[in-house]
Order: sequence, then structure tokens, then C-alpha cells
Amino acid sequence: KLVADTGPGNGLSTPVPFDSDGNGLSDVIYAGDFKGNLWQFDVSSASPASWDVGIGGLPLFVAGASKPIVVPPVISVHPDGGQLILFGTGKYLETGDTTNTDTQSIYGIWDHNTSTTVTLGELVQQEIFNTDPARTATQHPVSYSNTIKGWYIDLPVSGERITGVPILLDTIFSFSTIVPSVSPCDFGGDGFTNSLNFLTGGMLPFPAFDVNRNRVVGAEDGLSASVRVGFSPGGFAVIQGEHANVFINSLGDGSLTTVLGAKGPAGLRGRITWRELTQ
Repeated sequence: KLVADTGPGNGLSTPVPFDSDGNGLSDVIYAGDFKGNLWQFDVSSASPASWDVGIGGLPLFVAGASKPIVVPPVISVHPDGGQLILFGTGKYLETGDTTNTDTQSIYGIWDHNTSTTVTLGELVQQEIFNTDPARTATQHPVSYSNTIKGWYIDLPVSGERITGVPILLDTIFSFSTIVPSVSPCDFGGDGFTNSLNFLTGGMLPFPAFDVNRNRVVGAEDGLSASVRVGFSPGGFAVIQGEHANVFINSLGDGSLTTVLGAKGPAGLRGRITWRELTQ
């Protein structure tokens, strides 16, 4: 049993284990909590009695009490060593959450030989803009160093928050956001499917979505960071196609909507190992 916070009114979100040294065993676990803390748990020892809360018992990052971390994070190897933890804030669990308009955020935190809590001042800020027919975002560079530990984005719509389970495919970080509404005519509210560069949190340098809905992701769609899909509190499911990924959302009115998303420029796809048998 590892205790991160003994205070009242808190709870840990789904923990995500990670094998940082590639030996087939998880040696670090990441999880957020309802008070906006991101925790690292060191489970690298062969003896469970030696497992402990990392960073000297302090959070890896503190988003703040108004930014609960409910959705499990996505963990990736960072090209400069260590791990990149991708996550968002906000919750939609209780009746009062519907009317909450606190600004929520998306983060990418670099954990590499980290000995102190990462601060907001060590993160590069990106922005998402409410443009039509799709939202766009900045593309600021993130030069990782001892003083630059990642990136963040404040979600632009009042009350917008992450939902569902985010994914990382071919260097593209994709996640769902919703904007709840109290109006019965809105079938729950509004929502977006978002895709960003996982290392910078910036807009992708190539078309991210089939914005014109012609069933092809191409140059005519232009650059974008997110598309409106409607209120989908469960997030999306993804079908990986040969030329594009299909994001499927179940909406508040019971219908399904789909949007095509780009595949990244790299990554191992299909068969990544094989064995030849001979007689």
C-alpha cells in the first residue's frame, strides 16, 4: 500500500504502469488525483517493501485543486530519455460538474531523473483557437532541458474538459473533450476530437482530420487541431485503417458520429516481428 495524499475529499484516478528500462517488468506507475496532483510511484525494487511515492513523496506535477485529474494518463518514452506523461484535467461524474466552468488543461510532463516537482513555469504554453470549420493551434517549439520540462494548453471553451481515454498513435496524441450544457435541447452539450504533436502539444504540421468530410485526409483539409463532433461523454473508439484512423463517438442523443484522422509519419505498423519455420 502506497499513500500519496492523506487529506480528505481526494481519490486516485486509474494508475498506469510503465516499463522504463524495457526488461518486461513495470518499474514506475503514474496516476492523477481529484485535487489535481500527478503522482509517480517507484516500484522498481524487487522487494515490494521498498516501493515508494517518487519525488521524495511529493507530486510530479500540481495542476491545482480546480483541475482534477480523473482520466488515466498516457505514457511514452521520451527521445531524450525518461518518460513523457500526457494527460488532461476536468471531471464529469457528479451533478454539480455540469455547471462547472473552471478552465481545464492538457499537459505533457517530462519525467527524466526528476527530483523536484515540475512547475507550470517550466512548461511551454500552446493555444487552441476556436476557428471554423475546425479549431487550430499554435506550433511553438519545446526545447527540452533542465529548465523546460514539457508543455500545456488551457482548453479554450468555458467548461471544456477531457473525457474518455486518450491515445498515442504514431507520435499523435488524441483526446476527447466535452462542454456540458444544462439545456435539455442540447442533448448534453458539445464536444471535440483533438489531435496534437505529442512532444510539443502543438498543431500537427500536416492535415490532422477530414475536415471537409470527403472521406480522405488530404491537403484540401488544411491544418487543424480539433474538430467538433458533438457531446460524447465516453470519448471515442478508434479503428486504425491503412491510410487513416476512424474516430467513432457515441453522442448524447444515442447516435454515432465518425471522423477520419491522420496517421503519423513514423512508427512501427503491422507485423513488427516474425519467425521462419523450416523443415
